[in-house]
Amino acid sequence: MKKILLTIYLCLIFCHSWKTFGQVADSTNITVQDSVITDTLAIDSTKKQSDFDAPVNYQAQDSIIFMIQNKTSYFYNQVKIEYQDMNLSAGFVLIDWAKNLIIAKGIKDTSDSLVQTPVFKDNKDTYYAEKIKYNFITKKGIIFLAKTKQNEDIIFGEAVKRNPDKTFYIKNGYFTTCDANPPHYIIKSKKLKVIPGKKVISGPLLMEISGVPIPLILPFGYFPQSKGRTSGFVFPTFGEAAQRGFFARNFGYYYGKSDYYDLFINADIFSKGGWRIGTVSRYKKRYKLSGNIDVNYSLQKYNEKTDPDYQENRSFFVRWNHNQTITPNDKFTANVNAGSSNFLRFNSYQTTDYLRTQLQSSITYQKRFVRSPWNLTAGATHTQQLQTRDVTINFPNIFLARSRLFPLKKLGKKTNTWYQKIGISYSSNFINRVSVKDSNLFLPTTFSDSMKYGIKQQSSVSTNIKLLNYLTLTPSFNYLELWYPWEIEKQFVFRDSVYVLETKRIKKFTPVRQFNTGASLSTQLYGIFQRSRKWALRHTLNPSISYNYKPDFSKSNWNFYKEVVNPTTGEKIKYSKTEDGIFGSPSAGEINAISLAINNRYETKIMKKIYARGDSAMPSNVKEAYNYYTLFDNIGIFSSYNFAADSLNLSPVRLNARTMLVNTLNLNADFTLNPYAIDSTGKVINKFYWNTNKKIGRWTQINFTAGASVRNLGELLKGKQDKNKNSPYEEFDWKWDFSFNYVFTYSRPAFEIYRTQSLRFSGTFSPTRNWRLSFNSGYDFTTEQLSFTTFTLHRDLHCWEMDMTIIPFGLRKSYYLTLRVKAASLRDLKITKRRDWQDRITGF
Repeated sequence: MKKILLTIYLCLIFCHSWKTFGQVADSTNITVQDSVITDTLAIDSTKKQSDFDAPVNYQAQDSIIFMIQNKTSYFYNQVKIEYQDMNLSAGFVLIDWAKNLIIAKGIKDTSDSLVQTPVFKDNKDTYYAEKIKYNFITKKGIIFLAKTKQNEDIIFGEAVKRNPDKTFYIKNGYFTTCDANPPHYIIKSKKLKVIPGKKVISGPLLMEISGVPIPLILPFGYFPQSKGRTSGFVFPTFGEAAQRGFFARNFGYYYGKSDYYDLFINADIFSKGGWRIGTVSRYKKRYKLSGNIDVNYSLQKYNEKTDPDYQENRSFFVRWNHNQTITPNDKFTANVNAGSSNFLRFNSYQTTDYLRTQLQSSITYQKRFVRSPWNLTAGATHTQQLQTRDVTINFPNIFLARSRLFPLKKLGKKTNTWYQKIGISYSSNFINRVSVKDSNLFLPTTFSDSMKYGIKQQSSVSTNIKLLNYLTLTPSFNYLELWYPWEIEKQFVFRDSVYVLETKRIKKFTPVRQFNTGASLSTQLYGIFQRSRKWALRHTLNPSISYNYKPDFSKSNWNFYKEVVNPTTGEKIKYSKTEDGIFGSPSAGEINAISLAINNRYETKIMKKIYARGDSAMPSNVKEAYNYYTLFDNIGIFSSYNFAADSLNLSPVRLNARTMLVNTLNLNADFTLNPYAIDSTGKVINKFYWNTNKKIGRWTQINFTAGASVRNLGELLKGKQDKNKNSPYEEFDWKWDFSFNYVFTYSRPAFEIYRTQSLRFSGTFSPTRNWRLSFNSGYDFTTEQLSFTTFTLHRDLHCWEMDMTIIPFGLRKSYYLTLRVKAASLRDLKITKRRDWQDRITGF
């Protein structure tokens, strides 16, 4: 062994004199440990005598042979060589120091199988091969039977030529994104060029799936590999719709070169004349603003113009989300969803869009004044009913508010007294409103004929007082003032032999006001019931009693209401001068009422035993602990009595119960009990129901809801299973997530009974790791029909995935099947089959 080490040492001394080896810095360390030979050749930084500009580290397990005359080195078994960012491991390596050439290949084991095939790493790129020739100075190389991975793309070649700029030319290779061995699919080509991190370009290519060639040859291939956003054309989805003809959907151009925004211009086109064009843009600047905007316009045509069922419809839709922080005290936000009422119905494939009955939008600017208690909010709101096509726009909508003021906070020497807690709040709101049908929104006379505006100012004064340490008294006074630029005048006009009541608007500044005052007294009581240490019940009682007074603002002394007499019947009709105002008008009728509310909460605790050492036979190690449960979140009752009313003084009694069972099932019930009887016509009379029917009252309204969401239901029902992850077969997981919501309503205002009940349910079932079935449906017990139902089947096929969505019945009866490659670079490599719901449309 000593002779071998001495020979190696002498060889290294001779090698140091070679120009190709370089000058050894300071000293050369040769170590032998566990039969592994290692060495390091360093470069003198003060004198350039070699082509190497960094140390070369190498090692081999069996032997290293230096041929001095030929200037070559041979490395055997578990060879590792490192130079700069290059790293090579193989079973055998030959280094020609004169030519700066490395040749690496595998070795055969006892069974004559090739092992320790070369693995070449250059910076972040890794290459697997059977044989490698590489010049580590020029950084050119040839790799035989090479395999490498660029991002998510795997590339194989019979022979690969590597250039110094890291581009590759591949002969007889294939391209895939599947990391299985062998891959489930490949795209073969005799010639490929790879520009790492940018693109793969190939000549004529042929695709194979599971070794079976697909009878389709493409003249060339282009596969982008860029990690970031890249501009380019988006490939469309082709198909045929029965009533709209052949189509190409969602094709266009994507611009993504900017770091602050992107833009996607997309379109659909149909052979029978229909089309859609849209733009989608996202934008963001850190700490400043972010948002996205989506604008679409479509023309829908069904059948030919000569057909009797020919239809044509134009529609548009705008989505805009924006969030901008102008300054720490100024913020601008927008959430806009607006457009034609039928756009979502005929252009969107999202279930939520199809089931939507209302669109809402808001644009808001918020301003907080520095060193001031005032806050300003200005903007616009939009509400659109898709079924009735009613549109309401509030613009501008200005809201000014002052933070709560405590004028007596510093009065007196004591703190937290009732007068120091007297608080005053104030706010003012200006709204300009337009309410029209969507078809009339852009007519010239829309805003002048249907515009309404006004100002609402309100203020309140309140405090709270502690009485006897357990009671809380909260008195309050509320004031409301409304300003309108007109008032209403009604009169009977004789027309066509009859008197007709006409209403006209008179331009006149009309201020109206109302106020109310009151006080509430509340406390909280606790009760605990416990007969043993094993369990206990706690009852929390929150009773409150309140008084409220409001004058009758319809009396003549307030001058807010007027009367008009019907000349025919002599009937007096009282109306408010501001009854069509956007903030309403002062309420009629005096309120001098006392109200009572009682809320209850029930909780329990149950003792459980914990064994410190897991030995139940040792009582000394038993510790006591409790599980806490809420039986009822609330059981409440509410009613009031109005002393000022001339009849029906007692209001209906409302009861509410709410609980959650097993931390899963939510139950909520509301009941309304009317204590008064009704006459033969169904009108409520001033007689208690007890006096006529010997019952406490009539149930006029009942609402009951039950909802639950259960995760991993399969494990709860079947228990946990031991899974063999190394099994070649798919094992059953039995993952089942399920949720439902049941709603029941009962209404009986008089004699007729109205009932509605519906059940909505959804879930996900995964029998194995790769299969997933999702469903969403419901049932209307009144109509005895299933509601909107969808089924989605997903299958994970390793590098491929399959999705199938089925809507089995209804207006949107359709199915959609797609089989596609997972990789983003090949997202257009897919097979689709669909039966579109639009093929069944017969009218708008």
